[in-house]
Amino acid sequence: MKNHKVAIIGGGNMGLTFARALVRGGIVNQSNLLVIDRSLKQKPEIERELKCKVAQSPSSELKNYDVVVLSVKPQDAGVLLASLKGLTIKPQLFISLMTGVSLKRMSAALSNQNIVRAMPNLPARVGQGVTVWKSLKKLTGKQRENVETILNSAGISFEVNRESMMSSATAVTGTGPGYFYFFMEHLLKASKKLGFSAKDSERLILETMRGSLTLWEKSGESVEILRKRVTSKGGTTHAAITRFKKRRLGPAIVEGVLSADKRARGFESQVGQK
Repeated sequence: MKNHKVAIIGGGNMGLTFARALVRGGIVNQSNLLVIDRSLKQKPEIERELKCKVAQSPSSELKNYDVVVLSVKPQDAGVLLASLKGLTIKPQLFISLMTGVSLKRMSAALSNQNIVRAMPNLPARVGQGVTVWKSLKKLTGKQRENVETILNSAGISFEVNRESMMSSATAVTGTGPGYFYFFMEHLLKASKKLGFSAKDSERLILETMRGSLTLWEKSGESVEILRKRVTSKGGTTHAAITRFKKRRLGPAIVEGVLSADKRARGFESQVGQK
């Protein structure tokens, strides 16, 4: 993609995450990257860090770019899409990172069917993200390659077969880091109650989590089997899990994820009406 020109509209966290990933990975030449952000405060910082073009608003120059990434807040989608009228051309590929903004709505506003919706998660900031995506129509081989190259620059990507699954992805991968942080937050509290310092608690839990994930990834065994391997009847793990079960921790986790999915669908419906 080095010779492709990529424009990213929105210089917030996720827009800049992908801008940095594209530059860091040598995927796009800096001279072929354009970041559009309405706040001029960030302009010197972005230019200094990425050494790319920076503009405050879209202009006719946008027609020269092969891929346009839309990364503004969903409540600003209407204004953005209206501002792009007459500034784009049909061969362009659009990748939207805007939560809840449907493919149909974007296609109607842009008069274009080369549109992909993508939902990255927070670890994309360190190149370990999971981005779930769906295209409006079947992509050509080259278009698919470009989408996956851009999204994989910040981790891995996963295509779903229905747009409705984007909400489900939000509840699992988009919100997922929050679940893990919540669990680790309480592990830290327990560790400190047992007498470990804050620093030692963080180290112990980080390495335990890292080792557990690596074992799951490399063993090829299910998490249920691995959990059973470390749970001896009458042992310490058994004591903890018995307590978790009495408090219905397992069902509560499932219910929480389903609640996140319900909220995501409600949010999508709300955004879709604006």
